[in-house]
Amino acid sequence: QTEGAMEGGGGSGGGGGSSVLASFSARQKEAQRLKARQDAERRAHAARKRLAAEKQRKAAAAAEAKAALANARLKKAAATRGDRASKSATRNTTASRSSARSHERENGEKDRGGGGGAGRGGGKSVNTSEAEMAAREERARR
Repeated sequence: QTEGAMEGGGGSGGGGGSSVLASFSARQKEAQRLKARQDAERRAHAARKRLAAEKQRKAAAAAEAKAALANARLKKAAATRGDRASKSATRNTTASRSSARSHERENGEKDRGGGGGAGRGGGKSVNTSEAEMAAREERARR
């Protein structure tokens, strides 16, 4: 009686050799399963990392292209602005051009967004004739 109880209490430890073997193989299987899961996780992590890196590279390339485009646009805008300033200046000297530019700046740089010329005028005033400009200024004075 007591002997039977003892063996029962022993669990995997007692119960002859067969149970020990079984528990060992079970432990091995568990370890294998764990290893497989870890491997899978590692692989998934690597894949995610690769994807993220690729995404970042693409984003960087896109940003660079965007910056280049914006730069070109800015350069063009600056060129046209200088051109316009020199046109509107009575004497095409550096001083008059710079003053014209500063006037434009005072009047708000409207040529950031789409449409709208620089400074006064705005919109289609890029190639309005001098007479029209004078008339407009007269009207403004009155």
